[in-house]
Amino acid sequence: MFRARTRQSLAELEDLRHLYAHNYAGEADDEYFRKTRHVLTGAAVGLTCGRRFDGRSVRLDLPYLRHYVCVVRRVLS
Repeated sequence: MFRARTRQSLAELEDLRHLYAHNYAGEADDEYFRKTRHVLTGAAVGLTCGRRFDGRSVRLDLPYLRHYVCVVRRVLS
């Protein structure tokens, strides 16, 4: 069973994947919010990696990305 923090991290990762993979480069626009998101809903929110989504953008440097890598490794092992 996943802990709540792990579930939260995975939900964030799913939203961030969409944010970065679909030509948004970390910048959300109205089109991004037309679909239901798990965590990134257009309001400011702190992420489990320690970074903050300001309601429109988030910049993830290597230390923040490593956090999500560690979460995925724990899930897969």
